[in-house]
Amino acid sequence: MKELFARIVFTSLFVICFSYSQSATPPGVINISSKDAPSIPADLKTACLIDPNSLESSTTCPVIVWNKYVYWVYSFLDNRDAMSIIAYTENGTFVKRWDFTGARYITKITVDEKTQTIALIGQVNRTITVKWNDIYLPQPPTVLRASAQFHPKILAGLKAACIQSADVVGNMDTCSILLWGPYSYWVYSYIDNRMSMNIVTYDSNGNIVLQQEIPGAQYLYNITVDIVAQTVTLWGQANRTAVVPWSKLMIQ
Repeated sequence: MKELFARIVFTSLFVICFSYSQSATPPGVINISSKDAPSIPADLKTACLIDPNSLESSTTCPVIVWNKYVYWVYSFLDNRDAMSIIAYTENGTFVKRWDFTGARYITKITVDEKTQTIALIGQVNRTITVKWNDIYLPQPPTVLRASAQFHPKILAGLKAACIQSADVVGNMDTCSILLWGPYSYWVYSYIDNRMSMNIVTYDSNGNIVLQQEIPGAQYLYNITVDIVAQTVTLWGQANRTAVVPWSKLMIQ
């Protein structure tokens, strides 16, 4: 019965993972009020035109939405033939900037799934073509709590040791885990109680894909994700932390 329940729990996690993975689909385009633009760098401005052949400003601007990010297209204050794409989190936090030359004053954005390109159409139909890969940002990992009792297979030398808080060492019934694409990431401590944790990555069938020792903390009580820095922080006993770049966790 325990093994059956464990399979049910893991299958449920996979469904969540799969749905999460599928949301990392091609970029979309929506129109947003120009007044809702997040913080704009000092050398840029919103300059959205109603028509390629008109200098009349539009009350809305086309923006790109992709992998939980919103990409705004700005022009330069000095009116050069260039545009800047800035990615923000959904709450308006700056993430990354890319500058492109060849057009100004955005009027329309189109997405070509076949060529995997984005066209920034500006004044007099001058166009900047951007490859998806040039502005791609991975969808962030998701943190949730799962039953510590029904974790997947643990490697020798490791143990599930999830504590209630930085100062309370008693084991919890649940552990924070990461879901990212079709993978789940469980964080274990060592049986020898060294000052390290071990992140084990499992596929949808519970097979181990990757495992890596992360020094600096022990006995997990929380996981946080920094979208801007693209890092995951493992919080352990006495508020010791281990910061892990997404690049170290990403399965290619």
